[in-house]
Amino acid sequence: TTAAGLYYGLQTLKQISKSSDGRLPQLTICDAPRFEYRGIMVDVSRHFRTKEFLMRQMDIMAEHKLNRLHLHLTDAAGWRIEVESYPRLTSYAAWRAYPDWKSWWNADRGYLDEGAEGAYGGYLTKEDARELVKYAADRYITLVPEIEMPGHSEEVIAAYPELGCSHKPAGQGDLCIGKEATFEMMQAILDEVIEIFPSE
Repeated sequence: TTAAGLYYGLQTLKQISKSSDGRLPQLTICDAPRFEYRGIMVDVSRHFRTKEFLMRQMDIMAEHKLNRLHLHLTDAAGWRIEVESYPRLTSYAAWRAYPDWKSWWNADRGYLDEGAEGAYGGYLTKEDARELVKYAADRYITLVPEIEMPGHSEEVIAAYPELGCSHKPAGQGDLCIGKEATFEMMQAILDEVIEIFPSE
C-alpha cells in the first residue's frame, strides 16, 4: 500500500513483460519481500567507481527490488568522499600508484598527490554524493555510507600523520584514540557525512 510497493509492482510487470514478448498474460501476482534489508555493497575504497557507475548499479538494483546500497567509502586503499574540513583526505589519500588494489597492497602502500603522474583513484564530491542520494531515493534505495574509524585508517594517517600513535611510518597503523584531535576529526567527518546521507 506504499509508494515503494507500487514501484516494486511496476518492476514485476516489467519483468513479466520482458519474458512474454511485451505482452502481459492473464495472471494473479502475490509478491512480498522475504527480507526488509535487500542490498549490495560496493567497495569504492579498493576499486574506485564513478557516480555514473553507481547510478547504473542502482538502476539494476531497482529492477531486482533491492533497497540498500552500502558504499564502502574509506579504507587503507583510498578515501572516497569529500570532506571540506580535511582536504588532504581527497587531495592525497584518494590516490595511489596502482589501479590494482592487491598490487598496491603488496608494494609500498603509498599515496600520491592528486594530478601526479600515474595517480589512480578518485573520490565523490559532496555534490556527487547528494546526486546519488536523490537518485537512490527516486528508486526507493537507501545509501549506507561506511566511514571506517579508528581502525583501517592508514589513508587518514598518511594524510594527517599527527593523528597516529603507533610510531610506525606515516600511513601505517590506526587513529590514536588517546588524542583529542582524533575525536575532533571524527566528529567533523561524521558531521559532514551525516548532512549528506539522511538515512539512520
